[in-house]
Amino acid sequence: MNWTSAKRTIRHAALAAALFPAFVAHAQAPKPSTAPAPTVQQFGGWQLGCQAPQAGAAEACEMQQLARNDQKKPLAGIFFFKHAGGLAMRVHVPMGVLLRKNPVLQIDNGASTDGLSYLRCARNVCIARMKVAEAFLAAMRKGKEATLTFYATESKPITVKFALNGFAEAETALRNKAR
Repeated sequence: MNWTSAKRTIRHAALAAALFPAFVAHAQAPKPSTAPAPTVQQFGGWQLGCQAPQAGAAEACEMQQLARNDQKKPLAGIFFFKHAGGLAMRVHVPMGVLLRKNPVLQIDNGASTDGLSYLRCARNVCIARMKVAEAFLAAMRKGKEATLTFYATESKPITVKFALNGFAEAETALRNKAR
């Protein structure tokens, strides 16, 4: 390796470390955790996971459902958490999606989201988020199935189905836990 290519390699490594601190942290040796293990409750197709609070912090909880592909690997996920006096929703989809077309979550071919927008893509996931209106939550409580649509290309939508059984119970538990 000559001096020019060595300088280029060092510059690229420094840039990667500056832009991707999570990558650098991940590459370091793991530190033993003193945090208590999270608790998980199942409500039909939904899980409520909570991390016990540490000194002076509030308990962190979110409800989720993951859709898996034929190889049982996560394909997409829907997450709800407390935010600004209500609930917010985060959607995870795989890398390689068309970012200029935001994902849409539709309930029983009726109510749908119009505020989901992509925030970022990192590692192997792209994340979209929105604050959820009470009317949409009511439709989810009464619904049977949610359909998440995102795009690989302009003309190639990908649809993923999520069961809504247990949603109302999980939402109630989330609201009660996160007070």
